Amino acid sequence: MGRSPGPGDGSQCRHRCQFSSKTGDRGHAGCGRCSQRGNTTESTAEDWRKMLDLNVVALCLCTREAVASMQEHGTDDGHIIHMNSISGHLVYPFLRNHLYSITKHMVTAHTEAVRQALRKGNTNIKISAISPGMVATDFGFRSGMRKEESEKMIQERACLQPEDVTESVIHILSRPPHVQIHDLIMRPTKEKH
Repeated sequence: MGRSPGPGDGSQCRHRCQFSSKTGDRGHAGCGRCSQRGNTTESTAEDWRKMLDLNVVALCLCTREAVASMQEHGTDDGHIIHMNSISGHLVYPFLRNHLYSITKHMVTAHTEAVRQALRKGNTNIKISAISPGMVATDFGFRSGMRKEESEKMIQERACLQPEDVTESVIHILSRPPHVQIHDLIMRPTKEKH
């Protein structure tokens, strides 16, 4: 990966999931289709690779490049936000989701590791994570559900709205320089798990 363009231009690291429609598609928090055999005792090596490449390796490389770009451009007050998941803090009792949860726990650990590295580097760059519960997106459809099935699941379950997550990003970015929100866990009020 090359260096990102300069700070403030809204650029992001690009990773193309083979199941996304285009490069930089950010419509999902990982690749659910990779988790069809998310049971850790039945997953193939390819299942593991796909899930780790997207949810862990791509995130780690983009984070590394973002920090390097900020440092190269003299940006000492930048902010990195990892889009994690509630699954990075607990393991739901659904076997097909375990592999996904393992990778999201890695995101939780990586966020803390980067925070420690930034502090040791005596920089003011911040890192945060947002860990939402279920959000009303097309994630179910992208993970192989029929569109009607996915829409029914969203209607029947308590879900956060995409705007809820957006407002959390704005809240994190609007904190004063001496405040770093490290991990914002958010769930629908009526979530059952």
